[in-house]
Amino acid sequence: MDYWEAEGREQELGSIFGWLSNSIPCYPGSINLKTIVYTRSVGVRHYIELEPTEHPLAKV
Repeated sequence: MDYWEAEGREQELGSIFGWLSNSIPCYPGSINLKTIVYTRSVGVRHYIELEPTEHPLAKV
C-alpha cells in the first residue's frame, strides 16, 4: 500500500511473486497458482501473469 500512489513505482518495484487466491468457477483448482505481478504506473492496474504450469488457466 505504501506505493499505491507513488509516481515511478513501476521502476522501483518491478515484478513481484504472488499467488492467485481466488477460485475461478470455470477453472477448477485455480486457488494458489503461482503468479508474477508486474507493477504499472499510477492509475493503471497491475498485470498478473501465471507461472507456466499444466493448469488450463496457465495455458490460455
